[in-house]
Amino acid sequence: MSCELCEAKERTRRYFEDTICWVADCATCKIPMIVWKEHGISPDIFEITHIESIGRQLFGKDCKFRSGMRRIKDHYHFHVGEELRECTHKPDPCCLPEHLYREWKRKFLAEKTQV
Repeated sequence: MSCELCEAKERTRRYFEDTICWVADCATCKIPMIVWKEHGISPDIFEITHIESIGRQLFGKDCKFRSGMRRIKDHYHFHVGEELRECTHKPDPCCLPEHLYREWKRKFLAEKTQV
């Protein structure tokens, strides 16, 4: 079974691509989405930070992300412009899946207590 996000066919407007992610309009909902290039659902925190940074560069520092993967559930991606929860943290982890958010929070709090 092939993965439509791994194939990365340019069917819609392409905004950006590098070695970690690509950004294009979703073929289904027409909202821009950012896609991790590796097939899977658990990018590390550095990849998440990079992906989020690209989103902010392209769509503004106040853009919101929806990380819930509805139709394609086995390849990490998120849509821009739909918020899942309001984020008050820096760096902004609002696009993280819940298990990665917990990991980020644990590491963030550990680093903060070491200062």
